Order: sequence, then C-alpha cells, then structure tokens
Amino acid sequence: MKKIIILLVTVTTLGSFLFAEGNVEEVKEIEIIKTLKIDDLEDLENEEKLDVEDGIIKVVTKTIDDSLNEVEVKVLQIGDLDDLENLEALEGLGIDLQKILKQNHIQIVGDGIDYCETPFMGVYFEDLALEKATELGFNEKHGILITGIVDGTPAKYYRLLKDDVIVAVDDKQVKNEKAMLKIIASHYVGDKVKLSIFRDGEIKEIDFVFGSRNSKITADGKVIKKITKKKKKNRGSGGGSWIPVWFQPDLTDVNDVLAGFGVEELSETGFLMQGGGGKGNVGNGYFIGGMGAGYCTTSSKEIEEEGEEFTQQVDYEFGFGGVTLDKRVAISKKIVFGFGCLLGGAENLITVSKIDGNVDWNELENNQSTSFKMSKAYFVVQPKFNVLFRLTNWLAIRGEVGYMKGYSPYNGWKYSVVENDFDIADSPNTSIDGLSFSIGPWFGF
Repeated sequence: MKKIIILLVTVTTLGSFLFAEGNVEEVKEIEIIKTLKIDDLEDLENEEKLDVEDGIIKVVTKTIDDSLNEVEVKVLQIGDLDDLENLEALEGLGIDLQKILKQNHIQIVGDGIDYCETPFMGVYFEDLALEKATELGFNEKHGILITGIVDGTPAKYYRLLKDDVIVAVDDKQVKNEKAMLKIIASHYVGDKVKLSIFRDGEIKEIDFVFGSRNSKITADGKVIKKITKKKKKNRGSGGGSWIPVWFQPDLTDVNDVLAGFGVEELSETGFLMQGGGGKGNVGNGYFIGGMGAGYCTTSSKEIEEEGEEFTQQVDYEFGFGGVTLDKRVAISKKIVFGFGCLLGGAENLITVSKIDGNVDWNELENNQSTSFKMSKAYFVVQPKFNVLFRLTNWLAIRGEVGYMKGYSPYNGWKYSVVENDFDIADSPNTSIDGLSFSIGPWFGF
C-alpha cells in the first residue's frame, strides 16, 4: 500500500516539476476514473486526499470498494504545454517517467497529458444462462456468452463470433461477467492475451490483442495510428430575422419607362429591399426555410392636359420570395459558413396613375383619374453563400452574397387595367439577373 501512495506522490511531484506553472496555459478538470490495485485497504482508509499546489496532477476523490479490493481516483487533465524538454533531465536522473505514468494509466500525448483508456475488445457479453449453455452443449458452470460483435474492432479482426463462450483469459478462468470486466481492467491497450473459447462443441485458443477506441493497434500490440475524435462544432438549430437586401439588377428597361413618363429614374447601382426569413435544421447540417424581400418607390409630377391640371404618379415595385435550402459548415464555435439556394418567384411592377383631384359627388362620371399597371413575372433561382458570426446563444450577425437568375414564362410585359390583362406589343424581355448583398442581425443560430 505504501508503494502505491509513494507512486502517486511521485507522479504528482514529477508533474509539478515537469509542467511548471509557466509552461501551462490551460488546466481543464475532467472526470477520469483511474483504478489501482492495493494490498491493504486499512492503510488507505485514514489517508488524507493527495494534492499538489498549482494543480498539475491531483487526486480529488477516493472511493474504496472492499469487494473489488480496488480504489478509484479522479485526476486532472493538463492541456496546452509549451514543451517537454525536462524529460531528458529526468532520464538523466535515472527516473523512468514513462513507466510511472503507464502504471498510473496516464500518458503524454502531443502537447499534454491524457488518460490511458480501458482496453477495448468490441464485444457485447453477459453471464451464461443454464438454458443457453445446454443449447450450446457447454457443460461447465463458468464462462460468459458473447451476444454481439462490433464492426471494426479487435473482436471482429480476431474473428470472435456471436454465441462464443469465453471460458478463460491467459488460462485464468472467467467465472462471470463481473470477473471478465475485472480482467479487462487489469490490462492495457496493446496487451496480448490468449482467449479460451468454447465453440462448436470444443475449446479453441485464440491469440488476442486488446485494442483502443482512440488508436489502431497492430497484431503485436503496437500503436500504429492515433485516432483523434473531433468534437462536432455546433452548426445551429435555426432562426430568423429581418433581412435587408441590396440588389443590383439591370434597370435599363425600367428606367426607360420612368424616363418616358418624366419621373426620376432609379440608380444603376441598385436598390435596398426590406424583407425577412427563417430556417430550421433538418439534420446533417441541412436547413430548410423561406425568405422574401421587396422594394417600392414612388415618383410624381404635375401635368396639364387640355387646360386641366393633374398629378401623374409612377410607382415601381420589385419583390421576390421562395423556399431556401442551405448546407452549413461550422468553422469554429462562433463562425458558420452556409451554401445554399433559393427557388421561388419574382415580379417587376410599374403602376402609372393620373390623379384628378377635382372630385364632385354629382359629377363622378366626369372625373378623369386613370390607372394602369405593367408587369413581368419570373421564376427565380438564387445560389448564395452566407456567414454567421455568433455573438450569444440567441443572436448572431449574418452576411450573405448571392446571384439571382430569373426566367420569365412569357415574352415581353403585361398591361393590366381593371383586372384585364393584355400583352404589350414590342415590349422587351427585361432581365432581373444580378448580384445581391445582405448583412444584418440573426435571431437564433
């Protein structure tokens, strides 16, 4: 027992010496259970918990289980170490640090200290019931039954099968499931053992190497590849917001109409639409939603016809909307890229009104106010790329760039008056193709 205590103190002291405070950028506490076999529980029961100043390696709890004759210990994981140059100095003092760390199920990996995991077989097993033993023709009263094999594991590689009965490991009899778990815990990843298996009415001997969930192990127990399990970055669950959109279509045809009526033309650099949208996560980083936006401007001037004064008003409107499908890729905790497309419809609409403000109830039929509309409809496809920068759990900044492509189902423009539509002769096939830009808040993530 004293050897165990000395070993733990040695590890903590060496940890303090090897990873001094100046070399540690971040210390993360995680629950890692380390099992040590001890000879005399009475020596440990009254011991105070082990600790080290500045917290390099700490034993923070001890739980004694008389039936297993073991002690469970929680330790701290250390990350982001600058270097391991002091290893050579320790070796010069004749201290085998690697051996000490291995004995305590601790290993140095990359730039920090990590926990050496429990050996991995890749089987499901349970206590062997009498009825199942009879069915298999196994007449002994010990052993465990394999109920399943996991693909890509040592059990699959060494061709263990469902309904095999493990009766011994290195000639040590396996009495039940609890005993098997204890045998596994007593070994290390890469340890080679001999399994005694009952199959097809006879005992077979199988050479077996305990594997790892985080590494690939060769048949002779050597680690050939360290598998890094990356934590999935959050791609969000969805949200929505007001969406301003700067759109730059070809406005040549529209401005020709506006100029013809003598009102102010639109800027060739585009216009700012106001809209909104939202989307939800449907799995595997795909988001389905919808959005729409619109723009409206009004110009007017005073005109005179046959001695009468009127107000001529020209309204221009453009709007689009549709269903969106996006694929998000999380670059970091705060930054998510999105690639997607909108499928929907759009419309160019110009309304021309002549307003006669002289209205007499008794002469309504003489009022000269008129109004008609010119329109062109489109099917639209808008591929786009967006970026979300997360500010809080519920708020982000969203930026997007896209290109809208419109397809009209007919040639030219339509003329509408009192819900009657007519084709406008010699009218152009006006394009709405153009870039769109958007930046604004996004509620949700």
